Amino acid sequence: MGWHNWKVLEDVLQSDIMHLGVTCVVLIDLSGSVIAHLDTGKLEHDIYSLAALAAGNFGAVSAMANIIGENTKSLMSTAFQSAMPPEFTRKPPI
Repeated sequence: MGWHNWKVLEDVLQSDIMHLGVTCVVLIDLSGSVIAHLDTGKLEHDIYSLAALAAGNFGAVSAMANIIGENTKSLMSTAFQSAMPPEFTRKPPI
């Protein structure tokens, strides 16, 4: 990801999520690498360990879903929907 794209992503996280009163937002990839993070400066947690654990957990749940025949696309959709606060709704551009 280039500098410009990263800056746009950081700006969206700041304007759309942090202003809701969130203490910390971390965007990670499926391997647990931190892509971007913002916080209020009061963060006391190791976000890199949390990111690795979250990715490992997602991988484990995905593997279990495959074993029982569950579609992993629906798993990802459910995970993202349940993590979003109700007031966070982004309307597509017209």
